[in-house]
Amino acid sequence: DIKSKGHDYTNALVLAQKFDLRKCVHQKEKKSVTAQQCIRDLVSTNNPEHFFVASGDVQLKNAIRKIPGVPVVIVNTRKKGLGLEDMTARSKAAMKTNEVNKVTPLDKETARLKRALLGEEKV
Repeated sequence: DIKSKGHDYTNALVLAQKFDLRKCVHQKEKKSVTAQQCIRDLVSTNNPEHFFVASGDVQLKNAIRKIPGVPVVIVNTRKKGLGLEDMTARSKAAMKTNEVNKVTPLDKETARLKRALLGEEKV
């Protein structure tokens, strides 16, 4: 999609070529979708591939910010650097939930440990 935008996007094209790129899954299906829709479909609702998204498209960035755990990359061409936007409240909440779920023992696990440590009988 960058190539079709013309000379103004040459720097973006050169930068994009330095990263591993994913092929559009919609090409296999012979579907015509916008780059914005393709990227949103790629990260889906839970970003299973752990993608970062860098875009100047305000609508796309707003859509991506609604998906927890999808970092938005800031490209500063003047300073030739990359940065990350602050985490959204949704991402922070999802991260906290994941942390709690990892350390919270399952009911069966708790019961098994009580039996093993305290000699309590099955309930």
